[in-house]
Amino acid sequence: MAALALIEADVHTEQVGASEEEHTEAVQTVRLNLMIAAPVERCFCLALSAELARDAMDGWRSEREAEEQRQLAPGDVLRWGAQRKIRSMGAFAETITDLRARTFVRRSFTGPRFAWGEGQQNFAAMNDGVWLYEEYRFAAAPGLFVGLREQRLRRAMRGMVRARGLFLRSVAEGSGWPHYLPPGQTVVPRGA
Repeated sequence: MAALALIEADVHTEQVGASEEEHTEAVQTVRLNLMIAAPVERCFCLALSAELARDAMDGWRSEREAEEQRQLAPGDVLRWGAQRKIRSMGAFAETITDLRARTFVRRSFTGPRFAWGEGQQNFAAMNDGVWLYEEYRFAAAPGLFVGLREQRLRRAMRGMVRARGLFLRSVAEGSGWPHYLPPGQTVVPRGA
């Protein structure tokens, strides 16, 4: 179990030309591969916790358009205010668009700095832990100095994805994870 905790986050970015049918902007991609020494049900529940997302993104102002103390569901929106450290992302909204219990969570991003954005967290049970694979694709809004803004937005997204992934791992492997779940819930029900 200790060997799993030694694997560090690995974030990759790539810029590819967009296809004509999808988007006309240059597509930016940020990926995170992370091994977590915790049950997949726990990691999945924590990934749907708005409180965990808020704590992972320390310094961001957040408003949640969802009921308090319950897991996020498709259609729920998290609105993030600009952070002093990473102003290049500005304020943005994150919407849960789809999920499958213990398998994946899909999100979309909207805001003045994004032309569009989407991301997916995938969870796979491996040995005594979970393999977390996250991929976020996005494009900067068109305008002046778009190349510079794309670079800054990519750097900010890398920081956000890395911070969230490492915080999720530290909470899931630690003893404080029940704090981020609704009262009475410890894991995802098997039938969900």
